Amino acid sequence: MGLLQPVNGNERQSLKAIIESKNGPRRARLKSLTSRILRRYKLYAKHSSDLALLSRSKFQGIEREDCEHCYHHETTPLSHLKEKVVAVLPASSTLFCPLCGLSFWDTFDHFAPKSVFPEFSVLPKNLVPCCWKCNHLKGDSWLVGQPLPVLNVYFDKWPQKRFLEASVDFDPNAGALVTFSLARKSFGRIPRDRHQKHFERLKLDRRFAAAGASAVDGYRRSLSHQGYSDRRERKRYLRQEAGALAEKHGPNHWESVLLDALADCDAFLDSPKLSPLARGQRRKAFIHLGENSLESRVKALAVASDLGNVS
Repeated sequence: MGLLQPVNGNERQSLKAIIESKNGPRRARLKSLTSRILRRYKLYAKHSSDLALLSRSKFQGIEREDCEHCYHHETTPLSHLKEKVVAVLPASSTLFCPLCGLSFWDTFDHFAPKSVFPEFSVLPKNLVPCCWKCNHLKGDSWLVGQPLPVLNVYFDKWPQKRFLEASVDFDPNAGALVTFSLARKSFGRIPRDRHQKHFERLKLDRRFAAAGASAVDGYRRSLSHQGYSDRRERKRYLRQEAGALAEKHGPNHWESVLLDALADCDAFLDSPKLSPLARGQRRKAFIHLGENSLESRVKALAVASDLGNVS
């Protein structure tokens, strides 16, 4: 199964509503293109398990401009369509980019790029809520018949078991060096090289490592603030947090993987308890999730707001 369920709705009706919201000659031209666009919708559905098989678009010139205009110019029907797409995000991760889990989603990626396939500009199952960074890194490259650079959150068969791994090299004084990689074993129905290409294209190793290094410091402060000095208590706490995040976001969420790695890191478990923090620092330590995670930032803002410190 995919990470997300595609929008279950009337694609023909959505397209026609968007076309009707246009004016003058453009609306007339789009109406004349409707049957061709819908035929391409059927082809998209036929090849959803391997969209690299999509034949090249024949929408060029003014036809391309009109199709792209359907997405680039906001209308009420387009807003309603986007709301339906966002609704497929799981309730536990409504704010998060499904491609990285690091950032808020703040844009929509056209999985089949609209610069290559303008006819899919407003096809709901071609729109993926994601963060700007993932959207930018994915890019618009598309070679017909060649493996796609990024996995599809709707149609690719994502493994339900953990395939992301982390290791932590921790020094109490210098901090943590965190690395993320993919397991060497098979990932089920998706070839490992496709996972690797996805991982590299979105630069997830670097992005996870940067977030992880910051999160380690946050967890160390949290353990000290909550009085966990015994390594067994620390290990149990980290495992519990890892399990909770895995249950909420899936087994390959970067922070869940990091916490399990910390629970296996002797240097971290045996690190000296930090001295009491100043009031401003306590506010950060109060957030028991890593301070680089989005959930902690949301909570931190709420705490700061309650204290009257948000400008």
